[in-house]
Amino acid sequence: MRKRWIIVSVVMAALAIALTGGAILAQDDDDDDGSTSFAGRVAEILDLDEDTVADAMKQAKEDMREDAIKAKLDALVEAGEITQDEADDYLEWLDSRPDVDFGGGHGRGFRGKGGFGRKHGWGWGKSKSSTTSSGA
Repeated sequence: MRKRWIIVSVVMAALAIALTGGAILAQDDDDDDGSTSFAGRVAEILDLDEDTVADAMKQAKEDMREDAIKAKLDALVEAGEITQDEADDYLEWLDSRPDVDFGGGHGRGFRGKGGFGRKHGWGWGKSKSSTTSSGA
């Protein structure tokens, strides 16, 4: 049991570092001193088109986000907080959302209405013995 907590802690710390690094990398330099964006500098170093590098960075960010969400859901299923069906329903809902860019801001993600999972307002896992669904 203790080994599991150590592994989960290490994975969550790695995800936090990766997501924080992604947020830093996603920010453009908007200085008026002629500096270029991070993607522009990488493109310059690799002798590639800036749009190509920016698209690759965007795809990597989306892939990392998807991996983090799946890891979080897997951990919640393993901990008994949600069922596999609930995790699958969440992923289906997430995939069905329109792809909208709100100007680089971060969405609410797992935080939603106070958190993710039991005791945080989403209603998942409130009663492990309950077999009925509220439809929410």
